[in-house]
Amino acid sequence: MKIALKLPSYDRARLSRVYELFAKLASEFPSDSRDYRGMFRAMDSARSLINKRDWSWKFWNWDLIDLREFVVAAQDQTAYLNALMQSIRILQTHANPADGMPLTDRHALDVDGKPLRIKHDAKGWVIYSIGHDGVDDGGVEMNGMKGDFVVRLGRG
Repeated sequence: MKIALKLPSYDRARLSRVYELFAKLASEFPSDSRDYRGMFRAMDSARSLINKRDWSWKFWNWDLIDLREFVVAAQDQTAYLNALMQSIRILQTHANPADGMPLTDRHALDVDGKPLRIKHDAKGWVIYSIGHDGVDDGGVEMNGMKGDFVVRLGRG
């Protein structure tokens, strides 16, 4: 049995153009692997190259949208990991959250480049990072695509 694999729109896009696209991406990607906004800017810039070359939407969708979703997933994992690491460190060192975050390295920054957020409410301390939408929702836990990545340090 012979199985033929047809990649979307590669019949219309010469491989040299595919190389040109990924070379452009590589040249514009930020050197810091945690600069997610820089990665999105590079992918948006590549979109203009695709539009100028009359590549099909299917080609764009197949390659760069999948890449964008991978970057979003990595960003989300980093956001939650940073909040979790700070929370664990507070518990390990018996730090007072009122004094701020104990970790000052890369876990101190949120994916938007600002410090992680911390607040106190009636149930205890809330350490959080912005969610999928990139908006600070004040420590409201994720519900679908809205809300923040939240770790609660409560009483009892």
